[in-house]
Amino acid sequence: MRYRHKRPPLQTNNVKPYNYDALLDAPYAGEVRLIHGLRIDHNDILCCQLVKMRIDQLPPFHALSYTWKGDLDSSSTPQDKVLVGDQYLMVGRNLALALRAVKVYHQGDD
Repeated sequence: MRYRHKRPPLQTNNVKPYNYDALLDAPYAGEVRLIHGLRIDHNDILCCQLVKMRIDQLPPFHALSYTWKGDLDSSSTPQDKVLVGDQYLMVGRNLALALRAVKVYHQGDD
């Protein structure tokens, strides 16, 4: 699925870059981050919340396996901004497209 239309840039004048809180016993035990409330706003911008959850208290969820580092290493890799609460997070184009596909697939789950 390709998105051919040009999205307006996310206005970041009053929006800070996302600041990760440390996870307990990261990265192999303790806590994980789950995306909650994934939506696409009226300007076609991905928006969500990242929620820290203890591994022993996880609700049912759908997983998307993704390696972050390789997607943002190259300056030639297209990047998208995702609005996380009131902050923005830079993600690679592949992750942004995957999140959009997940949102479209689960449209009826809202």
